[in-house]
Amino acid sequence: MLNDKKKKLGLLAAVIFLVLIACSWWYWRHMKPTSLPVDNQSTTKLDWDQTSFSRLTFFNTQPLRGSLLIPEHWEGKFRFREEGRRAVFYYLEKGKEVGKIFYLRLYLPEEKVAEGEEVIFVSPQQYRVTVRWFSAPKSVFSLKDFQQLSQEAKEVVSLFKANIK
Repeated sequence: MLNDKKKKLGLLAAVIFLVLIACSWWYWRHMKPTSLPVDNQSTTKLDWDQTSFSRLTFFNTQPLRGSLLIPEHWEGKFRFREEGRRAVFYYLEKGKEVGKIFYLRLYLPEEKVAEGEEVIFVSPQQYRVTVRWFSAPKSVFSLKDFQQLSQEAKEVVSLFKANIK
């Protein structure tokens, strides 16, 4: 009799264990992936009439010179670095680079555009300028600030200017 109770108890434990495994599998299979929250309500557009800008030029040693109007309120929030034929914009937190916001890249006529880059300018001589956007790095403390700067950057890049030397 004691042996039958142990068998029934063991069988009950096995059934409960299998039910828990099945429920866990179903939960993980049907759970929607989570992502960082995006505050779509705070998508701000630059007020071009009320914002002060500085002009930033780059690719000065290349056959094509580029420039962007940078909002003055970005000061202290980004760092610009020209790396060969790339103009890289880094996001800053507490004065330290924590990740890239975007970069612009100059392609010579014979070069092929890399995957993941969007062409924003083509000169008559077939020089191309591309942009590549980056997601907020995991180390970003203020995701909202990064997202706002990134959103404004899309407007800034849309007004890219180029001069052929």
